[in-house]
Amino acid sequence: MIVNNCRFIIEVKPGKIPARAFEIARRGIMDYTGVALAGSREDAGRIISDCVRISAGRGKVVLSGRFPHCPHLAALANGRRATPSTMTT
Repeated sequence: MIVNNCRFIIEVKPGKIPARAFEIARRGIMDYTGVALAGSREDAGRIISDCVRISAGRGKVVLSGRFPHCPHLAALANGRRATPSTMTT
């Protein structure tokens, strides 16, 4: 299933994506980006970014546009920054 999903993502042409689905995805990406930027200014976002930055290992995945790092630590920091403590449920 994962391989099929990855293949679809790689091979799909933008014109084949329904307009409604494309708009939902566009809004989701914009929302994530805005929330991640806000979260990067919070103490928790800065702390996790600093921890990742000083940890061993470098890779090809970028930590919110700053520097390359290993995928699992970049995902940890990017995910934390995208969930600021000021978010309400």
